[in-house]
Amino acid sequence: MSRTWAEIDLAATARNVSALKRASGRPLIAVVKANAYGHGAVAVGRAAFEAGARMLAVATVGEASELGDALGRSTPLLVLGALVDEEALEAVALGATTVIHEREDLDRIARAARSLGTIARVHLEVDSGLARHGASPGAALELAEQTLRTSGVSLLGLMTHMARATVREATLEQIARFRPVVDALRARVPGLLVHAAATSASLLHEESRMDAIRPGIALHGIDPDGAAARTGVALSPVLSLRAQVVRVREVEAGTPVGYGATWTAP
Repeated sequence: MSRTWAEIDLAATARNVSALKRASGRPLIAVVKANAYGHGAVAVGRAAFEAGARMLAVATVGEASELGDALGRSTPLLVLGALVDEEALEAVALGATTVIHEREDLDRIARAARSLGTIARVHLEVDSGLARHGASPGAALELAEQTLRTSGVSLLGLMTHMARATVREATLEQIARFRPVVDALRARVPGLLVHAAATSASLLHEESRMDAIRPGIALHGIDPDGAAARTGVALSPVLSLRAQVVRVREVEAGTPVGYGATWTAP
Protein backbone atom coordinates (compact mmCIF):
# COMPACT_ATOMS: atom_id res chain seq x y z
CA MET A 1 0.00 0.00 0.00
CA SER A 2 1.33 3.44 -0.89
CA ARG A 3 2.03 5.75 2.01
CA THR A 4 0.94 8.71 -0.14
CA TRP A 5 -2.63 8.90 -1.40
CA ALA A 6 -5.39 11.15 -2.63
CA GLU A 7 -8.78 11.24 -0.96
CA ILE A 8 -11.88 12.25 -2.94
CA ASP A 9 -14.82 13.58 -0.92
CA LEU A 10 -17.91 12.90 -3.04
CA ALA A 11 -20.13 14.58 -0.45
CA ALA A 12 -18.21 17.76 -1.24
CA THR A 13 -18.98 17.24 -4.93
CA ALA A 14 -22.67 17.07 -4.09
CA ARG A 15 -22.43 20.23 -1.96
CA ASN A 16 -20.74 22.08 -4.83
CA VAL A 17 -23.43 21.04 -7.29
CA SER A 18 -26.10 22.27 -4.89
CA ALA A 19 -24.23 25.54 -4.21
CA LEU A 20 -23.82 26.28 -7.93
CA LYS A 21 -27.44 25.51 -8.71
CA ARG A 22 -28.59 27.65 -5.82
CA ALA A 23 -26.34 30.58 -6.75
CA SER A 24 -27.34 30.57 -10.42
CA GLY A 25 -30.95 29.53 -10.12
CA ARG A 26 -30.44 27.30 -13.15
CA PRO A 27 -30.22 23.59 -13.97
CA LEU A 28 -26.65 22.33 -14.11
CA ILE A 29 -24.74 20.44 -16.80
CA ALA A 30 -21.78 18.88 -14.98
CA VAL A 31 -18.61 18.85 -17.09
CA VAL A 32 -16.62 15.76 -16.09
CA LYS A 33 -14.17 15.65 -19.02
CA ALA A 34 -10.56 14.49 -18.56
CA ASN A 35 -11.57 11.95 -15.92
CA ALA A 36 -13.41 14.72 -14.04
CA TYR A 37 -10.22 16.79 -14.02
CA GLY A 38 -8.40 13.83 -12.49
CA HIS A 39 -10.93 13.21 -9.72
CA GLY A 40 -12.56 10.12 -11.26
CA ALA A 41 -15.27 10.63 -13.87
CA VAL A 42 -17.52 7.75 -12.89
CA ALA A 43 -17.58 8.50 -9.16
CA VAL A 44 -17.83 12.27 -9.61
CA GLY A 45 -20.39 11.93 -12.40
CA ARG A 46 -22.57 9.69 -10.27
CA ALA A 47 -22.32 12.08 -7.30
CA ALA A 48 -23.11 15.10 -9.48
CA PHE A 49 -26.07 13.40 -11.11
CA GLU A 50 -27.47 12.24 -7.77
CA ALA A 51 -27.06 15.79 -6.45
CA GLY A 52 -29.28 17.12 -9.22
CA ALA A 53 -27.16 17.64 -12.33
CA ARG A 54 -29.34 17.57 -15.43
CA MET A 55 -26.68 16.16 -17.74
CA LEU A 56 -23.02 15.07 -17.71
CA ALA A 57 -20.74 16.61 -20.35
CA VAL A 58 -17.47 15.17 -21.63
CA ALA A 59 -14.96 15.94 -24.36
CA THR A 60 -14.74 12.60 -26.17
CA VAL A 61 -16.78 9.56 -27.09
CA GLY A 62 -14.47 7.35 -25.05
CA GLU A 63 -15.32 9.34 -21.95
CA ALA A 64 -19.03 9.07 -22.72
CA SER A 65 -18.73 5.32 -23.22
CA GLU A 66 -17.06 4.88 -19.83
CA LEU A 67 -19.84 6.81 -18.11
CA GLY A 68 -22.59 5.03 -20.03
CA ASP A 69 -21.18 1.62 -19.13
CA ALA A 70 -20.87 2.51 -15.45
CA LEU A 71 -23.97 4.65 -14.88
CA GLY A 72 -26.39 3.19 -17.40
CA ARG A 73 -27.21 4.05 -20.97
CA SER A 74 -30.17 6.18 -19.89
CA THR A 75 -27.79 8.69 -18.23
CA PRO A 76 -27.99 11.98 -20.21
CA LEU A 77 -24.54 12.53 -21.74
CA LEU A 78 -23.30 15.42 -23.88
CA VAL A 79 -20.14 15.02 -25.99
CA LEU A 80 -18.74 18.52 -26.45
CA GLY A 81 -15.87 17.83 -28.83
CA ALA A 82 -15.66 17.24 -32.56
CA LEU A 83 -16.01 13.67 -33.87
CA VAL A 84 -14.56 11.62 -36.71
CA ASP A 85 -16.76 9.14 -38.60
CA GLU A 86 -16.27 6.10 -36.38
CA GLU A 87 -16.71 8.19 -33.23
CA ALA A 88 -19.96 9.60 -34.55
CA LEU A 89 -21.30 6.11 -35.06
CA GLU A 90 -20.26 5.10 -31.53
CA ALA A 91 -21.74 8.24 -29.99
CA VAL A 92 -25.10 7.74 -31.68
CA ALA A 93 -25.11 4.06 -30.72
CA LEU A 94 -24.49 5.09 -27.10
CA GLY A 95 -27.46 7.45 -27.21
CA ALA A 96 -25.22 10.38 -26.29
CA THR A 97 -26.08 13.89 -27.40
CA THR A 98 -23.42 15.35 -29.69
CA VAL A 99 -22.50 18.88 -30.73
CA ILE A 100 -22.65 20.19 -34.29
CA HIS A 101 -19.86 22.68 -35.05
CA GLU A 102 -19.99 22.73 -38.86
CA ARG A 103 -21.82 21.15 -41.78
CA GLU A 104 -19.47 18.15 -41.84
CA ASP A 105 -20.50 17.28 -38.27
CA LEU A 106 -24.16 17.38 -39.23
CA ASP A 107 -23.59 15.08 -42.21
CA ARG A 108 -21.50 12.69 -40.13
CA ILE A 109 -24.04 12.40 -37.31
CA ALA A 110 -26.98 12.10 -39.70
CA ARG A 111 -25.31 9.27 -41.62
CA ALA A 112 -24.58 7.44 -38.40
CA ALA A 113 -28.16 7.84 -37.16
CA ARG A 114 -29.71 6.67 -40.41
CA SER A 115 -27.40 3.65 -40.54
CA LEU A 116 -28.58 2.69 -37.05
CA GLY A 117 -32.23 3.45 -37.73
CA THR A 118 -32.46 6.02 -34.95
CA ILE A 119 -32.70 9.75 -34.30
CA ALA A 120 -29.55 11.46 -33.00
CA ARG A 121 -29.92 14.22 -30.43
CA VAL A 122 -27.71 17.24 -31.17
CA HIS A 123 -26.80 20.65 -29.83
CA LEU A 124 -25.40 23.37 -32.09
CA GLU A 125 -22.39 25.44 -30.99
CA VAL A 126 -22.04 29.08 -31.95
CA ASP A 127 -18.55 30.60 -31.96
CA SER A 128 -19.24 33.94 -30.32
CA GLY A 129 -15.58 34.78 -29.71
CA LEU A 130 -13.53 31.83 -28.42
CA ALA A 131 -12.48 30.75 -31.94
CA ARG A 132 -12.07 27.11 -30.98
CA HIS A 133 -15.27 25.27 -31.93
CA GLY A 134 -18.59 26.23 -33.43
CA ALA A 135 -20.05 28.12 -36.37
CA SER A 136 -19.97 31.90 -36.63
CA PRO A 137 -23.26 33.56 -35.66
CA GLY A 138 -24.19 34.14 -39.30
CA ALA A 139 -23.28 30.63 -40.39
CA ALA A 140 -24.97 29.15 -37.32
CA LEU A 141 -28.43 30.18 -38.44
CA GLU A 142 -27.99 28.50 -41.82
CA LEU A 143 -26.50 25.43 -40.14
CA ALA A 144 -29.49 25.31 -37.79
CA GLU A 145 -31.87 25.43 -40.75
CA GLN A 146 -29.96 22.60 -42.42
CA THR A 147 -30.14 20.61 -39.18
CA LEU A 148 -33.89 21.10 -38.92
CA ARG A 149 -34.31 19.86 -42.50
CA THR A 150 -32.02 16.82 -42.09
CA SER A 151 -33.51 13.41 -41.36
CA GLY A 152 -31.99 11.40 -38.56
CA VAL A 153 -31.19 14.31 -36.25
CA SER A 154 -33.14 16.28 -33.66
CA LEU A 155 -31.91 19.74 -32.63
CA LEU A 156 -32.40 20.07 -28.88
CA GLY A 157 -29.80 22.57 -27.73
CA LEU A 158 -27.76 25.65 -28.56
CA MET A 159 -24.49 26.60 -26.88
CA THR A 160 -21.49 28.91 -26.87
CA HIS A 161 -18.43 29.33 -24.67
CA MET A 162 -16.99 32.44 -23.02
CA ALA A 163 -13.37 33.32 -23.84
CA ARG A 164 -12.75 35.83 -21.00
CA ALA A 165 -15.41 35.00 -18.47
CA THR A 166 -13.99 37.21 -15.73
CA VAL A 167 -14.13 40.31 -17.95
CA ARG A 168 -17.68 41.61 -17.96
CA GLU A 169 -17.42 43.75 -21.10
CA ALA A 170 -15.97 40.88 -23.14
CA THR A 171 -18.63 38.48 -21.86
CA LEU A 172 -21.47 40.86 -22.68
CA GLU A 173 -20.05 41.34 -26.18
CA GLN A 174 -20.11 37.59 -26.76
CA ILE A 175 -23.64 37.32 -25.42
CA ALA A 176 -24.70 40.10 -27.78
CA ARG A 177 -23.31 38.09 -30.72
CA PHE A 178 -24.97 34.92 -29.46
CA ARG A 179 -28.39 36.42 -28.66
CA PRO A 180 -29.75 36.85 -32.22
CA VAL A 181 -29.15 33.16 -32.91
CA VAL A 182 -30.88 32.26 -29.63
CA ASP A 183 -33.89 34.45 -30.40
CA ALA A 184 -34.25 33.12 -33.95
CA LEU A 185 -34.06 29.47 -32.92
CA ARG A 186 -36.30 29.74 -29.87
CA ALA A 187 -39.07 30.67 -32.27
CA ARG A 188 -38.38 27.56 -34.35
CA VAL A 189 -37.51 24.94 -31.71
CA PRO A 190 -39.85 24.63 -28.70
CA GLY A 191 -37.99 23.65 -25.55
CA LEU A 192 -34.55 24.50 -26.96
CA LEU A 193 -31.92 24.20 -24.19
CA VAL A 194 -29.55 27.18 -24.39
CA HIS A 195 -26.30 27.17 -22.39
CA ALA A 196 -23.27 29.45 -22.44
CA ALA A 197 -21.77 29.83 -18.97
CA ALA A 198 -19.05 27.61 -17.57
CA THR A 199 -17.78 28.11 -14.02
CA SER A 200 -16.69 31.75 -13.87
CA ALA A 201 -19.36 33.18 -16.16
CA SER A 202 -22.12 31.35 -14.29
CA LEU A 203 -20.94 32.91 -11.03
CA LEU A 204 -20.20 36.42 -12.27
CA HIS A 205 -22.68 37.27 -15.03
CA GLU A 206 -26.39 36.59 -14.68
CA GLU A 207 -26.90 37.40 -18.37
CA SER A 208 -24.78 34.40 -19.37
CA ARG A 209 -26.74 31.78 -17.43
CA MET A 210 -29.40 31.24 -20.10
CA ASP A 211 -31.33 27.96 -19.52
CA ALA A 212 -28.54 26.02 -17.80
CA ILE A 213 -25.00 26.49 -16.51
CA ARG A 214 -22.08 24.26 -17.49
CA PRO A 215 -19.46 24.25 -14.70
CA GLY A 216 -16.47 21.93 -14.59
CA ILE A 217 -13.62 22.94 -12.29
CA ALA A 218 -15.95 24.39 -9.63
CA LEU A 219 -17.49 20.95 -9.10
CA HIS A 220 -14.23 20.07 -7.38
CA GLY A 221 -14.16 23.10 -5.10
CA ILE A 222 -11.63 25.00 -7.22
CA ASP A 223 -12.40 28.70 -7.55
CA PRO A 224 -10.93 29.98 -10.83
CA ASP A 225 -9.95 33.63 -10.67
CA GLY A 226 -11.74 33.98 -7.34
CA ALA A 227 -15.17 34.08 -8.97
CA ALA A 228 -16.84 32.16 -6.14
CA ALA A 229 -15.19 34.24 -3.45
CA ARG A 230 -16.25 37.46 -5.21
CA THR A 231 -19.87 36.34 -5.29
CA GLY A 232 -20.04 34.73 -1.85
CA VAL A 233 -20.47 31.16 -3.12
CA ALA A 234 -18.90 28.63 -0.74
CA LEU A 235 -17.22 25.74 -2.57
CA SER A 236 -15.92 22.65 -0.78
CA PRO A 237 -12.53 21.16 -1.74
CA VAL A 238 -13.02 17.64 -3.08
CA LEU A 239 -9.45 16.34 -3.27
CA SER A 240 -6.99 16.03 -0.42
CA LEU A 241 -3.43 14.78 -0.91
CA ARG A 242 -2.19 12.94 2.18
CA ALA A 243 0.94 11.11 3.28
CA GLN A 244 2.23 9.28 6.31
CA VAL A 245 4.69 11.27 8.41
CA VAL A 246 8.00 9.39 8.48
CA ARG A 247 10.18 11.86 10.38
CA VAL A 248 9.94 15.15 12.28
CA ARG A 249 13.11 17.25 12.56
CA GLU A 250 13.83 20.14 14.87
CA VAL A 251 16.35 22.76 13.74
CA GLU A 252 17.64 25.96 15.25
CA ALA A 253 16.14 29.29 14.26
CA GLY A 254 17.87 30.68 11.20
CA THR A 255 18.67 27.25 9.73
CA PRO A 256 18.03 26.99 5.96
CA VAL A 257 16.24 23.77 4.93
CA GLY A 258 16.27 21.82 1.67
CA TYR A 259 17.63 22.27 -1.82
CA GLY A 260 18.34 25.86 -2.70
CA ALA A 261 17.78 26.93 0.92
CA THR A 262 14.41 28.33 -0.13
CA TRP A 263 12.99 28.16 3.42
CA THR A 264 14.61 29.26 6.65
CA ALA A 265 13.34 28.32 10.11
CA PRO A 266 11.98 31.43 11.90
